[in-house]
Amino acid sequence: MVACRRLVDAFCHERGVPLLVLHNFDRYGFEILHSLTSVTDAAVEGDRVAYRFQNDIHFVDLGLRLDDVEDWGLESELVTFRDDFPFDSPATQAEQDFLRTRQRVELNAFTSPDFVKWLESKLEQHRIQKVVPDDETLADAYRRACHITIVNDQISDIVKEAEATVECIVAPDGMSETICDALARDPSRPWDDVVKGMAEDEIKGGSHDMTG
Repeated sequence: MVACRRLVDAFCHERGVPLLVLHNFDRYGFEILHSLTSVTDAAVEGDRVAYRFQNDIHFVDLGLRLDDVEDWGLESELVTFRDDFPFDSPATQAEQDFLRTRQRVELNAFTSPDFVKWLESKLEQHRIQKVVPDDETLADAYRRACHITIVNDQISDIVKEAEATVECIVAPDGMSETICDALARDPSRPWDDVVKGMAEDEIKGGSHDMTG
């Protein structure tokens, strides 16, 4: 959890993006929400704070909450309930009472289409929108896309040339002896790595020019 807090503290502060938290509706889900977004009073009192946030982090709890369970008619499942909620838990009293009845609801209680609808409604509710990068970032992305397009357009021709070239290549004599000698010098080396080296020597040596 310390590593997660450090990442949240640095990324969300420097980039100015909110932390969106998605969790199951159970005690552990609320513990994750609480630990990921704040230093709990219980941790302070017990001198168990391993990392304190250096910045104010804007977080959004997307759920799952009791209202979501009721609104979407999600089925619960029985689970062993141990310990209890800390007094500063983000769970409401009604949510705590529900979970104390040894019930929990996981995100996978949604059907796939309903989960997408529910999540989109949450993002809309909290006005979470896609971010369009600045002009410099967009320019870099455009050049990268052009580079990929150029390479992809030429790959098919290169593959055909390679296939035609290797059809004429004859494997060298004494390959097994060469491989055994190489492995004797370095037993940790895979045999196919030796073959790869032999092939590279032949191709790069110019005996099979593919440049046209």
